[in-house]
Amino acid sequence: MSMRIVAQLLVIITLVGFLTGCGEKPCAGQKSCAKIEVKAPCASAAPARVETKPATDAVPPPPTVEEPKAEETPAAEPAKEASKEKGKLIVVTNEANYEKDKDVINFIATRGVNIERVRPADFEKYKAEKYILVLGGPGEGEGLGDIVKQLLSADEVNFVSQMGNKELYLKTDKYSSGQQIIVIAGCDADATFRQFVNSKDKWWGYISSWFNIELSHDEVYGY
Repeated sequence: MSMRIVAQLLVIITLVGFLTGCGEKPCAGQKSCAKIEVKAPCASAAPARVETKPATDAVPPPPTVEEPKAEETPAAEPAKEASKEKGKLIVVTNEANYEKDKDVINFIATRGVNIERVRPADFEKYKAEKYILVLGGPGEGEGLGDIVKQLLSADEVNFVSQMGNKELYLKTDKYSSGQQIIVIAGCDADATFRQFVNSKDKWWGYISSWFNIELSHDEVYGY
């Protein structure tokens, strides 16, 4: 019985050795091994290579659209200044001088200047106006002589007070800044009128520059 067991053990040992040897050398060419399929007995499987692809589902930025450039509009040219600019001229005189000088005063008014006649008694209300024309001498009534004496120096008052004398004076900044006052004075109303007519080139030069008025020679003397 023991011999039988020993024989069986030998057979088992032999069979195990045979199988073990065949597993180690599966490709040696034994016939008994040809029937046994062994998958990858000698090499460990290499890890699979994973390729990372960039994400393709990202939303691409919208194409840049260049905004149309606004057309540049040339600056409007400033309106040309009118050749005639109406203004306000305060004419201070009494009744006697106004009756003699009204035709010349009307000439000024028809050339684009707004004339406002002011009596001597109302002068205080208008004394700060920018442009003033005073017609009369220091000896005139209705308070006109007192106004002339305020505007002229003592020597000027003395000169135009003498018989036959007459003169035109320009006074600036007397009662307000930038003020222009023309004083046409004579020893009496007749002398004042003569000076008003004879000095037309001078006083019209002042007034036309104040109110931006351009007249031809014929227009200036056409009254």
